[in-house]
Amino acid sequence: MAIRVKLYGRIRDYLNAQEITVEEDVQTVGELVDILNARSGNRLSEFFFDPGTREIRPSFVMLVNGHSIRLLQGLTTKLYGNNDIVIDNIDILETEGGG
Repeated sequence: MAIRVKLYGRIRDYLNAQEITVEEDVQTVGELVDILNARSGNRLSEFFFDPGTREIRPSFVMLVNGHSIRLLQGLTTKLYGNNDIVIDNIDILETEGGG
């Protein structure tokens, strides 16, 4: 099962890539985040989650096939990977304000 992850902002810098293909057997968004965190040397969780929690900070948007995980099942959102019907595409971006 392969999952394509597109990265934006600081996450791109932390993982040193614009896009990553995850080949590991990943069942949920939470498992995917754990893999990405490990690849970043555990630096991703320092700014991705609210301190002391597994809650994604409000400034981050994570989309699975164009749908926000906040409107799905959050970190427990199921991923299906490559099969005859569905290819999961994940977009992770951080919103920033400016003036």
